Amino acid sequence: MLHADDQFNAGDFLQASEKAWGAAAQFLKAHATSRGLPHSGHYHLRQVANLLVRETGAGRIGELFAICESVHANYYEAWMSADELEQRLANVRELITLLEETPMPSPSESSDSQSNHRERQFFVTRDGSI
Repeated sequence: MLHADDQFNAGDFLQASEKAWGAAAQFLKAHATSRGLPHSGHYHLRQVANLLVRETGAGRIGELFAICESVHANYYEAWMSADELEQRLANVRELITLLEETPMPSPSESSDSQSNHRERQFFVTRDGSI
């Protein structure tokens, strides 16, 4: 997020958007890796966010992830005003804080599944199962 803030302050809103998305994505990828889950695209990251909502009951994670996706879209479309982007960067920071506070499985809980996390496909059903 430091790079996002630097780019925002320099007036490069597109790069600020992409750096903010990258920061949030890295935290979601860390959670995916800790659970032995794939994380190669937006679909996987959304599934990880949804899984974390189910695990924690923190619906705000899902809301903030959607905002992060809009920040990522801004990199390509350049549609946000400076004020809107500034608010959404604050939302990205909020998501990162929530992800930092969300416990990851202990190594013993996830060691078996980590060996094949790149090959494993998953989706979360309505009942929360993977």
